[in-house]
Amino acid sequence: MEVSEIQKEFYEVVDREDFWGVGRGADNEEDFWQDLRELMLKLKQENPDIVFEALIGIFLNKSRPGSIYRDQYAAGGLLWKLKPKHSGNLRENIIRSFENWDISIETLPWYFAEVAGKERVCDELEKIITKSSIENHVIRADGFLYWLKGDLEYNRRRLNKYWDATLRG
Repeated sequence: MEVSEIQKEFYEVVDREDFWGVGRGADNEEDFWQDLRELMLKLKQENPDIVFEALIGIFLNKSRPGSIYRDQYAAGGLLWKLKPKHSGNLRENIIRSFENWDISIETLPWYFAEVAGKERVCDELEKIITKSSIENHVIRADGFLYWLKGDLEYNRRRLNKYWDATLRG
């Protein structure tokens, strides 16, 4: 699958059945999670770099302002569960995510900490804070650090428990 195909399927799931009861034709919450779980299982078979680009692209998408939280919540859960490794530049990928990231979505900073190491991510965030002249980057880096203040092992167990129960896969 290509990045655009993954994103198209993702948006079809979140637009068709919304666990907040807002989606088109939503039957119930379980249908939404079942469809998202099926997409997750499909993505496990795909190239991790492509999966990463597709899911991080959800965080970059500004064309859906009414569904940013919902989209990023679901994409964050998939990132956490799949933990696709990526070969890109860590700092660039973090900065890319700042532009449209809903700061209440904790799975994005924890995803980066899990795949790249919490200390490395925090070091990159500190560099962004001290070197960036872009106010939004400083604010978002501080938001990432806020989430990453917690203990990695505790948060790993907590997020695994939640997303394992939610996506069962």
